[in-house]
Amino acid sequence: MNYLFDNVDTVRSLLLKHLVLSLIPIVLGFVIALPIGWFASRNQRLRWSVAPRSPTR
Repeated sequence: MNYLFDNVDTVRSLLLKHLVLSLIPIVLGFVIALPIGWFASRNQRLRWSVAPRSPTR
């Protein structure tokens, strides 16, 4: 715990860098995936790739 209190500025800086590096790909993934999923679910030929039917149905 002493390390955190002694290096608050460094920890804060590294935490912000980590958040930016991890949140940007997640947001971009949603921005790309949601429109593709929406379009594919409404297109009969592409629907199988988004929501395949199980063999038991």
